[in-house]
Amino acid sequence: MRYTTRWVVAGVLGLAVSLTAGFGADEETAENPYYKHWAGFKKGTTVVHTEKTKFGDDATDELPGGVEEKIVRYKLLSVSPKRVVVEAVVVEKEFLNSTESAPTKIIYPAQVNKAHLDAVLLAAGAKKGEQTLKLKMGTEEKEIKCKTIAGTRNKKGEQVAQKFWLSAAVPGGIVKRTRSTTQDGKLIAETTILVRSYKVAE
Repeated sequence: MRYTTRWVVAGVLGLAVSLTAGFGADEETAENPYYKHWAGFKKGTTVVHTEKTKFGDDATDELPGGVEEKIVRYKLLSVSPKRVVVEAVVVEKEFLNSTESAPTKIIYPAQVNKAHLDAVLLAAGAKKGEQTLKLKMGTEEKEIKCKTIAGTRNKKGEQVAQKFWLSAAVPGGIVKRTRSTTQDGKLIAETTILVRSYKVAE
């Protein structure tokens, strides 16, 4: 089964499902960064990301150019002190067409299980820093100051390295994210997510 990048919607931006599962009163909680990065905006705010995945094997017969490419559009539906609700639509490019998914609702609770959050951010070995990214959005070039988090997880010969570039100015917080998966030193997949555009509702 080919490694897939559904982790953007179903994993990364669908954390609410897994993070709230088994939630108990005795569990240590922490502020959900995905809630935080949406809660400061008003209903109707949108952001668009591009997502590209290069595979270690030859995938040119399965994907255009051997690269899986998607455009993911997010729209803020509601904000409350307990949660935010975001709509996600994925457009996936294929050889002769593009396929648009049905809208999916993602719920981010304000508080999440701290252990789950640590696992997502690879906090055990995560390194934090700052970096300014120059991005072209349409005809405009923007400089966005970001907080960075980078870490690596090793398990049974598999190594997953990822890095986040985060900014409170961008809806959802994610300006850029990379994730590289290798198995016994061999590249399995390398994914890059990059903000393409965003519009803040008044």
